[in-house]
Amino acid sequence: LHALEAQIGKSVPAVDPDSGGVMARVLLLFESPSRKGVQLGSRIVSCDNDDLTAKNVWEAHRDTGLLRQWCIAWNIVPWYVGTDERNESPTDDDLQRGSELLPSFIELLPDLEVVIPIGVKAAAGLKSTYPSLVSRGIEVIEKTPHPSPRVFNRWGWAKPRFHASF
Repeated sequence: LHALEAQIGKSVPAVDPDSGGVMARVLLLFESPSRKGVQLGSRIVSCDNDDLTAKNVWEAHRDTGLLRQWCIAWNIVPWYVGTDERNESPTDDDLQRGSELLPSFIELLPDLEVVIPIGVKAAAGLKSTYPSLVSRGIEVIEKTPHPSPRVFNRWGWAKPRFHASF
């Protein structure tokens, strides 16, 4: 983690110690860390964080039977891209930089079987890595909506689709 932070010059939250870690079979690939998780909270990418998006992920684990111990959560852009006051979406440059780092992260996961890009930005950032995943026999579950309350509340299909991906 420290080497990655030194390489990109930004703070990166840690992987959830209650996840599958390097033995994970499922990569939950999110967009970017939240302000609450990075600046105000745990500094860990975790469904135990104190925000509604994390709560929605926790509930999906509980309701679908996809154990968090089988998964590892990461972000296509692993650093925080917002301001001190609010979250912001990653830029195309952020996505490009993050996607260049992703293969090194994936190499740390020898048992990886499935990648779930969560949200449009994560899916876009995964495009360059997609061919290498397929060649390794890793399944990619596409069109998974972001679990933010704004998405779940705005589109009635989003929560069932998110759970179906799990």
